[in-house]
Amino acid sequence: MARMKIETLTDAEKALMPRCVEEWTRIGLSTEAADRPRAEAAIRQMYRQANLKEPRIVWCGSPLSMALTRHVLKSDEFREAMERSGDSVWDSVWDSVGDSVWDSVRASVWDSVRASVWDSVWASVRDSVGASVGASVRASVRASVRDSVRASVGASVWASVGASVWASVGASVWASVGASVGASVWDSVWDSVRASVRASVRDSVGDSVWDSIYGQHDVSWLSFFWYFHEIRLRDETAPLSGMWELARSAGWALPCEGICFISERTSLLKRDESGRLHCEDGPALAYPDGFSIYAIHGVRVPPEIVEQPGAITIDAIHAQRNSEIQRVMIERYGWDRYAEDCNAEIVDHDERYGTLSRYTQARGEPIMFLRVVNGSPEPDGSFRKYILPLASGLEPLPDPDDPDGELGAPQDLTALNAVASTYGLRGEEYAALVVRT
Repeated sequence: MARMKIETLTDAEKALMPRCVEEWTRIGLSTEAADRPRAEAAIRQMYRQANLKEPRIVWCGSPLSMALTRHVLKSDEFREAMERSGDSVWDSVWDSVGDSVWDSVRASVWDSVRASVWDSVWASVRDSVGASVGASVRASVRASVRDSVRASVGASVWASVGASVWASVGASVWASVGASVGASVWDSVWDSVRASVRASVRDSVGDSVWDSIYGQHDVSWLSFFWYFHEIRLRDETAPLSGMWELARSAGWALPCEGICFISERTSLLKRDESGRLHCEDGPALAYPDGFSIYAIHGVRVPPEIVEQPGAITIDAIHAQRNSEIQRVMIERYGWDRYAEDCNAEIVDHDERYGTLSRYTQARGEPIMFLRVVNGSPEPDGSFRKYILPLASGLEPLPDPDDPDGELGAPQDLTALNAVASTYGLRGEEYAALVVRT
């Protein structure tokens, strides 16, 4: 007999949603050391559920060293070194692979790579690491559970739980942390290996990122299905039990045929009041092997911008091609100081609304800012001067004469329009508002 669809939720089931969000967000942001026995049991369970032979398990200190370990083991250099064997094996690998990695990667991950391989892997594993099954396992299990649950749940309930659980946990974990980890693994290799081997290492590590199961960072969608598991759909969601256990006990995993790499959890995590990765005096996120991410209000930046803000120069600011990183560099340099040092041109001056200035970079992109005076007096009766950064100009706003049309033409570069744009208003709207108040 077919099970009836869940078309409505009871009060008790609705009350489970915020508790589900809280629990799985905590799991996703955990900095506790991995529970290795529990994680290894979860991996074996996942392989059994996928009808695969239980794998040899290799622990790594981070997703980066996990990806590099797989790359080394796949390489011809490793195969040749293992064939020669003996004490010279690691020197041979280092000569042909390690020397291609600059000190920044070598110092943070090679010890973890070497220990992981030495402790857990022998000559027979090379063929196994070439065939990753992580992406296919994740996709097939997720699709199977999704279809099974979707068939048992009404559209309104599906949407309600998705908006409450999936979106909430995802915003706290994947959007702010997990995606940054994946991007940083890629960038760490891109920035740190010589051009002669960059493409092969980059592609290998990129494949590892996409082939991974993200463990604690998969909690946005795992929590969604866990919720249905807890209320009524036990059988439909049972195939996810291994992934739930991995998320609760470890970081990323990279399953391959016959071998599975597992990463430790993050060991340090700092965020701002909006939940974005943020730390002004050190890494915002770090792993036990030294792999770390520096970020200011969610913008990933090179370590020196955080640790050595006094070394930032005008030339370095203008040489930075990433506008978000450039904005952070100016903030660390100081907008007041930047305004004085960059010799910007004055675009418009208004006694009431301030002075609009622009610096045009060599590549033609402008940096704009507005010097204004706070309309509210300080406790001592003075009026504080400050700067409103405007990035690269004034965004076009909807044309009030064409409310159904696309964005209107760019606004005129005036101080009035500039200060109004910071409130999402057009100049005339802001001026009228100021007059009324």
